[in-house]
Amino acid sequence: MSNIGALVAGIAHELNNPVSIVVGNIKLAETYLTAIINHIKLYQKQFPNPGLIIEKGAEEMDIDFLIEELPKILFSVKKTSERISKISVSLRSFARADSTSKVAFDINEGIDNALTILQHRLKANHQRPAI
Repeated sequence: MSNIGALVAGIAHELNNPVSIVVGNIKLAETYLTAIINHIKLYQKQFPNPGLIIEKGAEEMDIDFLIEELPKILFSVKKTSERISKISVSLRSFARADSTSKVAFDINEGIDNALTILQHRLKANHQRPAI
């Protein structure tokens, strides 16, 4: 059992490194995207008649749709990567639970970690309500 715990902790650690990079880069991407969107809106306000080529390009890429949807997409990626990070931390913590030595721990944190790991099974489905 301790080998499985060590394996799970190792996998969780390996997942956490790239996820941490994703989470960090999403924060930067949000900042950059907000700046770009604000700048585009400023251009649209200052130059309401940009010319045929620019107007056609904006229509082809559906700039208004992109301005509305890109922040939503980034938010979704951010929340998903934060969830992966939380699961990774929970797995590492849960994997250490089979340690042979006595260690003080927070029972609430242990329960939260177990619930995080099992979250997908606690959602409602056609057979039962949400738990």
